Amino acid sequence: MTDLDLDIDEAELAIESLRKGIPPTGHLRHFTVGRKAQLKQLASTIQDREDHEPAALLVQANYGAGKTHLLRLVREVALDEGFAVAFVTVDSRSGVRFNRMDQVCSAVMREIEVPGRAGKGIGCLFERYFDIDESELPAQLRARRRNLSMEGKWSKIRELRSTPLWIALRGWHRSRSKDAREVVKSWLSSTWDFNSRRQYLYWHLVGQLPPSTNTLISEAELYRSGAFRFDVGGHENAWLALQDLQTLAGLSGLRGLVLLFDEFEDVIQNLGRIDYQRTAFANLIDLMSHERFTGWKYFAVTPEFAARCRARLMEKGQYDFPVSMFDDLERIKMTPVREQEFLELGRKVREVHGIAYDWDAESSFSDRKLEGLVTKLYSKSSADQVRQAMVGLVKALDTALEA
Repeated sequence: MTDLDLDIDEAELAIESLRKGIPPTGHLRHFTVGRKAQLKQLASTIQDREDHEPAALLVQANYGAGKTHLLRLVREVALDEGFAVAFVTVDSRSGVRFNRMDQVCSAVMREIEVPGRAGKGIGCLFERYFDIDESELPAQLRARRRNLSMEGKWSKIRELRSTPLWIALRGWHRSRSKDAREVVKSWLSSTWDFNSRRQYLYWHLVGQLPPSTNTLISEAELYRSGAFRFDVGGHENAWLALQDLQTLAGLSGLRGLVLLFDEFEDVIQNLGRIDYQRTAFANLIDLMSHERFTGWKYFAVTPEFAARCRARLMEKGQYDFPVSMFDDLERIKMTPVREQEFLELGRKVREVHGIAYDWDAESSFSDRKLEGLVTKLYSKSSADQVRQAMVGLVKALDTALEA
């Protein structure tokens, strides 16, 4: 028997996900087998805060071998442990280019999740910040929150360092525009789309502030200083905003912010220009350090990632880049899921399938039959063997149900 407590609807959703070879969101720990040492290491970086500095890790495995699964497992553990989390898939073709930190920052703000709140997006963190009962926070955090708002005056940026993010936070809370919050969510989710709409942002987020909020800075000066831009000065406001999100998480009573980056191989595959790739590699190194972002961050890569980065730079004559730094990045190497471990997973899936469709799956699909099927599925070697085996397992259970 599994340790899952699922009703029929939850079980059916789980099976629908597993039918595609995708572990069901919210229950990843129950559908994870093998790799005990790596899983313990991953979990400990989140759970044992007193013994660990914020982690910066490469989660390393071949394509289809479970990198995404492990990152999503970290997501669940982090949310349970009281962290805000952002799971970002790097995709140069869909506006998440790692040479563009404004795009990376916007992706984080689109995907951010907060414990105990449904949905995702920057609004979840802002709502948490303003809804928290300050009396429950330590005195030091209460003092910093008062400093951030200047005792409710909101006339000068404090505690935060990214002016655009501070303007968004203040506008969310203080603007009298009925559309202010939707403007904030749209802007921060796609910041570059608003680079030519500064007056629109000013009107909703600054021009509609109550008279008691003295901005102290003229509209023209806000424009000149790039106060509504995340892409100026080497994307400095984007870098500062990432750290400010970590700050806001802490001031909201959370343990911090965990960043999870999937498909990082995209940096090599889909960024065609070497200058873009060089910038993306440099951004990776900066983000992995604790100088730019002091929170937790994890990157999914293949075992060949560092070597491929080095080869690409050497191929283009980029000899001055510190390629050895790729080798120094801490990593967790995923071992393959063995056949016996998948059999353990198969028993769990069989039970959930029975709950989902209200049939005696264990009797109709015996252990002996399950063992034979797993052996057959595992005889077909492939890069994504576990995923393909899962698809085959659920298909066999579906067939047995219909028989």
